[in-house]
Amino acid sequence: MINFRGIDLISAFKINNTIDGIKMLEEKIRDAKEEKRLNKVILGMEPSGHYWKPLSLKMKESKEVDYLVRVNTHHVKRVKNYR
Repeated sequence: MINFRGIDLISAFKINNTIDGIKMLEEKIRDAKEEKRLNKVILGMEPSGHYWKPLSLKMKESKEVDYLVRVNTHHVKRVKNYR
């Protein structure tokens, strides 16, 4: 999770593509919002394969996420190389 300036708010973590994994992600988002006093959360997702679809559907319903956006695969790769 990063802020609008690209500064890490919390360290990277893995989730399982299951209901429990999605609940854990929502928990992490909720905790970060409270701890860092965030007003809005934008969740960017790289649409690779079909794995992103269940997460996307659940996050659309989530009260923790204000905006859900798809991120171009090339941009994700570039950011990974930059860090």
